[in-house]
Amino acid sequence: MTAPVGRAFASISFHTGRGLLFYALTDKAATHGVIDAVLATRDDVRALEAHDDEDDPSRDLRIAAPAREGFVVMRVFSELPSLYPQAEAQAEGLVCKPQPIPR
Repeated sequence: MTAPVGRAFASISFHTGRGLLFYALTDKAATHGVIDAVLATRDDVRALEAHDDEDDPSRDLRIAAPAREGFVVMRVFSELPSLYPQAEAQAEGLVCKPQPIPR
């Protein structure tokens, strides 16, 4: 999952398929203007960790999800009505796509 950050405050929450919130973060988690997170099951997170290079550890934000299916909600708040288009564009920049997990 990647999401751009801008002037507007942003929060992202991760939910199970039934709507149970299991993780949340704000735009303060961004690096170089982007929030970048790997969402995977606990077993998949362990598989990723097993393939990490000890000399060059991964800097991924890894979130262990309780199930394979769920949804992500991004909220963006604009300070002024004139900034609404920028906030809307920021929210539309959220991308969730599957990535292969090494085994």
